[in-house]
Amino acid sequence: MGYLVSYGIHVLVSVVFFLLIPFSYLVKGSLFDGQARLLQVLRIYRWIFRAGHGAIVVSFVSGLFLNVEWTSVWFLVVLLLWLVIATYLGLASKMTRQIIESNGEAEEEIAKLRVYGLFLMLSVLAMFAVKFLRYFV
Repeated sequence: MGYLVSYGIHVLVSVVFFLLIPFSYLVKGSLFDGQARLLQVLRIYRWIFRAGHGAIVVSFVSGLFLNVEWTSVWFLVVLLLWLVIATYLGLASKMTRQIIESNGEAEEEIAKLRVYGLFLMLSVLAMFAVKFLRYFV
């Protein structure tokens, strides 16, 4: 029963990570519409990033309950990707906060945010690929 509950929580929390995938495209697209649109997108994603921080912790703990092979290459790759996602989530969240505080007048931070958002998107997609390709290979 504990395995089933842990699996359900793990899958439910993964929805938050799906919301992180379009972030870099939304930032780039909002730059064409002006600073007001960029700030609107960043204010929305600030809440998603906060949920993402909680989701990182919950997914890690529930993933530990789901794991049966602690020394497999698959587990090490998932653990590494989890660390990469956590890192870029924190960096993107920090840049988002700084841009909102400067009212969108931070060109250097916006450039960093675009890079961090791209790497966050790629790492989330890599995590989903590793999780699901395991069943097909």
